[in-house]
Amino acid sequence: DPNYQGIADAQFNGQQYYSAASYDNLEIDGGPLKKVFSEDSFACCVPTGVEVDGSMPDNQCCTGQVDTNDEGVSRCCLNDFTDVSVYTNRYVSSEGANINGQPINDSDIDKLTGFIRKEVVLEMAANMCCSGKAAYGVALGNYYIPMEGGGKIENAKTRRWLYHEDLDNATGVGGAASLYDAGLKWNNHVYCVPEDSELGTGTGTGTDGGTATQN
Repeated sequence: DPNYQGIADAQFNGQQYYSAASYDNLEIDGGPLKKVFSEDSFACCVPTGVEVDGSMPDNQCCTGQVDTNDEGVSRCCLNDFTDVSVYTNRYVSSEGANINGQPINDSDIDKLTGFIRKEVVLEMAANMCCSGKAAYGVALGNYYIPMEGGGKIENAKTRRWLYHEDLDNATGVGGAASLYDAGLKWNNHVYCVPEDSELGTGTGTGTDGGTATQN
């Protein structure tokens, strides 16, 4: 904005430049923008899948969540419907560096976006999700063929995008519209799902379908 009256942090060739860390210029401190990083403090956190003391507070986990399973084992993990693909992105988290104790191959990482190949993330998610279960998104899948004026062609499906809340919540497609609203969006992303879910058995994931379960 050429009319902006803030105090520039630098000037070059007649142009004024403002630091992205400037609280005053960007109204971060008490303004509409959220402060993300601290200037003077550093904290370590426990990564996903690591067994911890059940009394450890959630905020000591990188995920912000401690969960105790039926066997009484507590570990840091990701809640249901968390996008594991974003969490493990190499430009977002160091947790996208290894799988089963081995470095992830460079060929499995998109150098431009930092996203890890979805099949690799699905395998990682089985240990990262509190439920021990994960699946791909449902935006595109095998859904009922809609009829003009409402309803559907019985026992017939086609590969398409979600768009009809009632039709795409039908039993035969596993309530895909509700799953999408809950967070299971894009087919090339991996999401934690509830332990009792039956994703991968008619939920619209189609040929992209896949689930991971903790051993």
